[in-house]
Amino acid sequence: MTDTLIVQLIPPISGAGADDDEHNTIDCAAQWLHLSSEATPETSNLETGELSGLLLEPPEDCRWIVLIPGEDVLTTTVNLPRKRRRQALQALPFMLEDCIASDVTQEHLAVGPENTEGETLVAITRKQQLRDLLQTFADAGISPFMILPDYAMLQENPDTCQILLSGDRAMVRCPDSTGFSTPISRLALLLNTEQDSESGSITRSVQWIRSADTSVPVLPDDWQINEQLVDDPLQYLA
Repeated sequence: MTDTLIVQLIPPISGAGADDDEHNTIDCAAQWLHLSSEATPETSNLETGELSGLLLEPPEDCRWIVLIPGEDVLTTTVNLPRKRRRQALQALPFMLEDCIASDVTQEHLAVGPENTEGETLVAITRKQQLRDLLQTFADAGISPFMILPDYAMLQENPDTCQILLSGDRAMVRCPDSTGFSTPISRLALLLNTEQDSESGSITRSVQWIRSADTSVPVLPDDWQINEQLVDDPLQYLA
């Protein structure tokens, strides 16, 4: 059975100028877990360093799962008709123009499954950064098996926001399957804004997932709060 390497990229991601104008080499801080067929995430050694250092001596015969910062990926939902789906997908960029600040033709759209409400999940990220990242791995002889925003590794819950606190960042998986990552200092504001857009009669529920030395932001009194302590955020995601 093939081993799996889970690599989490830590923002900010930077691109060092290359010899040509078409490709920048991506580098940033990273942490990774090497999972063998006999090991569990809890028993695997967590390593940290620079992505460039990992790519200099990458482990062999591994399936790479790369988690990019959720700050660089917008997820949203759209109602796509099941009939004439091909035509709907062709029109998808124009359907999303209102929620994308930049030129939609410069964005990469990844279409996911439907959520429990029958809406289709769409992830949006910058084409050039994704190309640069893929080329950076290709230069090291690596073709990632999967690239995901970090918050997409959190379990979906149709009734609860799943929030993983790691360092000074929060990764959030929302009840509608969308998500985001943000500095913890901005988390309460974003969650309160989301609550304000809902009916005041709806009780919101949050599941904090954190290590014992991480404090949690203050949320409104009418939120239902549950908590789970973990040894390490990346081991939990894995």
